[in-house]
Amino acid sequence: MKFKSTRKITLVGFGHVVNFDKGQTLFVPPALHQEAMAQGLDPVVGEGETAPKAPKQFDDSARLDAIRAAMQQIAERNNSDDFDAAGTPKLRAIENITGGHKPVDGKERQSLWAEAIASVGV
Repeated sequence: MKFKSTRKITLVGFGHVVNFDKGQTLFVPPALHQEAMAQGLDPVVGEGETAPKAPKQFDDSARLDAIRAAMQQIAERNNSDDFDAAGTPKLRAIENITGGHKPVDGKERQSLWAEAIASVGV
Protein backbone atom coordinates (compact mmCIF):
# COMPACT_ATOMS: atom_id res chain seq x y z
CA MET A 1 0.00 0.00 0.00
CA LYS A 2 1.16 3.53 -0.69
CA PHE A 3 1.23 6.36 1.84
CA LYS A 4 1.49 10.10 1.31
CA SER A 5 3.56 12.30 3.58
CA THR A 6 2.98 15.96 4.41
CA ARG A 7 6.51 16.31 5.77
CA LYS A 8 9.99 14.87 5.44
CA ILE A 9 10.18 11.65 7.45
CA THR A 10 11.96 8.30 7.52
CA LEU A 11 10.25 5.08 8.54
CA VAL A 12 12.58 2.37 9.83
CA GLY A 13 11.81 -1.12 11.08
CA PHE A 14 11.76 -4.82 10.37
CA GLY A 15 14.64 -4.49 7.90
CA HIS A 16 12.93 -1.74 5.88
CA VAL A 17 13.79 1.94 5.44
CA VAL A 18 11.41 4.30 3.62
CA ASN A 19 12.46 7.96 3.14
CA PHE A 20 9.65 10.41 2.41
CA ASP A 21 10.04 13.98 1.22
CA LYS A 22 7.24 16.46 1.76
CA GLY A 23 4.26 15.63 -0.47
CA GLN A 24 5.76 12.37 -1.71
CA THR A 25 3.72 9.17 -2.12
CA LEU A 26 5.63 5.90 -1.71
CA PHE A 27 4.98 2.19 -1.22
CA VAL A 28 5.27 1.12 2.42
CA PRO A 29 5.72 -2.57 3.28
CA PRO A 30 2.89 -4.07 5.37
CA ALA A 31 5.23 -4.43 8.37
CA LEU A 32 5.45 -0.62 8.57
CA HIS A 33 1.77 0.25 8.02
CA GLN A 34 1.06 0.78 11.73
CA GLU A 35 4.18 2.93 12.13
CA ALA A 36 3.21 4.98 9.07
CA MET A 37 -0.26 5.58 10.53
CA ALA A 38 1.23 6.47 13.93
CA GLN A 39 3.52 9.02 12.25
CA GLY A 40 0.55 10.70 10.57
CA LEU A 41 1.07 9.50 7.01
CA ASP A 42 -2.07 9.26 4.88
CA PRO A 43 -2.83 5.90 3.27
CA VAL A 44 -3.53 5.98 -0.46
CA VAL A 45 -6.07 3.20 -0.93
CA GLY A 46 -5.73 1.55 -4.30
CA GLU A 47 -8.12 -0.73 -6.13
CA GLY A 48 -8.77 -3.88 -4.08
CA GLU A 49 -7.01 -2.53 -0.99
CA THR A 50 -8.48 -1.64 2.38
CA ALA A 51 -7.11 1.13 4.55
CA PRO A 52 -5.11 -0.06 7.55
CA LYS A 53 -6.68 0.36 10.96
CA ALA A 54 -5.54 3.25 13.08
CA PRO A 55 -2.91 2.25 15.65
CA LYS A 56 -4.12 1.55 19.15
CA GLN A 57 -3.32 4.24 21.65
CA PHE A 58 -1.37 2.95 24.64
CA ASP A 59 -2.68 4.10 28.02
CA ASP A 60 0.32 4.65 30.24
CA SER A 61 -1.44 6.48 33.07
CA ALA A 62 -1.67 3.49 35.45
CA ARG A 63 2.09 2.84 35.19
CA LEU A 64 2.92 6.51 35.72
CA ASP A 65 0.56 6.81 38.69
CA ALA A 66 2.16 3.75 40.32
CA ILE A 67 5.66 5.17 39.81
CA ARG A 68 4.62 8.58 41.18
CA ALA A 69 3.15 6.97 44.29
CA ALA A 70 6.28 4.83 44.77
CA MET A 71 8.57 7.83 44.43
CA GLN A 72 6.48 9.78 46.90
CA GLN A 73 6.80 6.88 49.36
CA ILE A 74 10.57 6.69 48.75
CA ALA A 75 10.93 10.43 49.33
CA GLU A 76 8.92 10.29 52.56
CA ARG A 77 10.81 7.35 54.09
CA ASN A 78 14.20 8.73 52.92
CA ASN A 79 16.16 5.47 53.25
CA SER A 80 19.68 5.74 51.80
CA ASP A 81 19.44 2.20 50.36
CA ASP A 82 16.72 3.44 47.97
CA PHE A 83 18.95 6.05 46.30
CA ASP A 84 21.83 5.97 43.84
CA ALA A 85 24.94 8.16 44.07
CA ALA A 86 23.16 10.98 42.20
CA GLY A 87 20.35 11.07 44.76
CA THR A 88 17.61 9.63 42.56
CA PRO A 89 15.66 6.51 43.47
CA LYS A 90 17.14 3.22 42.32
CA LEU A 91 15.11 1.27 39.79
CA ARG A 92 15.10 -1.71 42.16
CA ALA A 93 13.45 0.39 44.88
CA ILE A 94 10.78 1.65 42.47
CA GLU A 95 10.10 -1.84 41.09
CA ASN A 96 9.80 -3.34 44.58
CA ILE A 97 7.08 -0.88 45.52
CA THR A 98 5.20 -0.85 42.21
CA GLY A 99 5.35 -4.57 41.58
CA GLY A 100 7.53 -4.28 38.49
CA HIS A 101 6.64 -0.92 36.96
CA LYS A 102 9.61 1.32 36.27
CA PRO A 103 10.46 4.47 34.31
CA VAL A 104 11.27 3.85 30.65
CA ASP A 105 14.47 5.89 30.76
CA GLY A 106 16.58 8.22 32.87
CA LYS A 107 14.80 11.36 31.69
CA GLU A 108 11.42 10.00 32.78
CA ARG A 109 12.86 8.93 36.13
CA GLN A 110 14.37 12.40 36.67
CA SER A 111 11.16 14.26 35.78
CA LEU A 112 8.97 12.00 37.95
CA TRP A 113 11.44 12.33 40.81
CA ALA A 114 11.37 16.13 40.50
CA GLU A 115 7.55 15.99 40.79
CA ALA A 116 7.79 13.73 43.84
CA ILE A 117 10.24 15.87 45.78
CA ALA A 118 8.27 19.02 44.92
CA SER A 119 5.10 17.48 46.33
CA VAL A 120 6.86 16.30 49.51
CA GLY A 121 8.58 19.65 49.93
CA VAL A 122 12.18 18.46 50.09
